[in-house]
Amino acid sequence: MRITLTAMLFVMGLLPQSAYALGLTCTVSATGVAFGVYDPTNASPATSTSNIHTQCSVLLVSVGAQVKISMNKGSSGSYANRTMTNGLNTLSYNLYQDPAHSIVWGDGTGSTTTITDSGLIAILGTSHNHTVYGQVPASQYVPSGSYNDTIIVTIEYSETL
Repeated sequence: MRITLTAMLFVMGLLPQSAYALGLTCTVSATGVAFGVYDPTNASPATSTSNIHTQCSVLLVSVGAQVKISMNKGSSGSYANRTMTNGLNTLSYNLYQDPAHSIVWGDGTGSTTTITDSGLIAILGTSHNHTVYGQVPASQYVPSGSYNDTIIVTIEYSETL
């Protein structure tokens, strides 16, 4: 049985969720990616990090499990360039699995990848943390204001025998 669990990764937010399946319980939480003040005259991209935390436990005996973590496209509808919005104004950015900003974190379609944690889930629980690397490309001249986007983080987990 596969269970899907979602949490919202706001570009500045947090929302934990939990679910239950065959004695395996997992929760996910995500901290927001906050880029701070963006300066379009800076020749370097703006970067920031956040964290996705998964916690899984079982009721009676330890079990093997797989936990797959994916992200949606956000308001832009594209992984090529996710966008934060301020009214009708947009600011391009993206979320990555690596500090070199080369592996786009998505749902596994196109040129995006997901993360899968596999291993033994202990009765007392097993947790994993994954860093989210955000980047706003340089030289985007947009009106000042607060720009944001909402990303849905989904985990699918299943027991393995």
